[in-house]
Amino acid sequence: MRNSFLIVCFIMIMTFGLSACGSEPTDRNISNDNEISTSKIMSDVGEEDFLDSESISVADELAVYKTEGIQPLYDNSIKILEMGARYTTMLDQPKKAYNYLKDEVIPLIDETKIMAVDLQNSLTNKEIKDLNKIFIYQIDLTLESFSKTAEMTKLNIPPVSEKDTGETEKIFAKTREIQAEIDRTIQEYNSEMDELSKKYDVVDNDIEIIDDPNELIE
Repeated sequence: MRNSFLIVCFIMIMTFGLSACGSEPTDRNISNDNEISTSKIMSDVGEEDFLDSESISVADELAVYKTEGIQPLYDNSIKILEMGARYTTMLDQPKKAYNYLKDEVIPLIDETKIMAVDLQNSLTNKEIKDLNKIFIYQIDLTLESFSKTAEMTKLNIPPVSEKDTGETEKIFAKTREIQAEIDRTIQEYNSEMDELSKKYDVVDNDIEIIDDPNELIE
């Protein structure tokens, strides 16, 4: 029973990963009351002076962004999904599962964040930079989700006290809030990508999409 929180939390994370790796925008409306300013949260990504003449057109940069630019980040997202699937096979060994998240999964997410920020610094056009900021925010949320999952997994290492169980429930409630923001951000990113692609007539890049997370479990 104590693993139920971990399983449900991981399912939410998997839902994020599959959506982030190339899904189409949903029809769900975004409430203005629930929107969080990405520019405020992504304050670690410096703003540039966009008054200077741009050396590459938005259309050309978007085409590059959707192939050479974002593809390595999508590839890492698939790796994270595969590692997350392996994590679910370790839930009967909470200590092993915790160490796997801490030593392998979370460092890969950190690496992906660095790649995304490096990509951000290489971009020229404001519209593309704003789009990539949303993706960086998705990575931040993913890191927070997996970090919370690691906390819950650690609390499930025997012996497990009533206090540990109560703390797990509190952390789980927080992960649900994170997931709600992940859902909103995924829709925002996909919507912006679709809008820019149509605006500048840039064809979609073919991204590998995994429909069944169970396929990732060996």
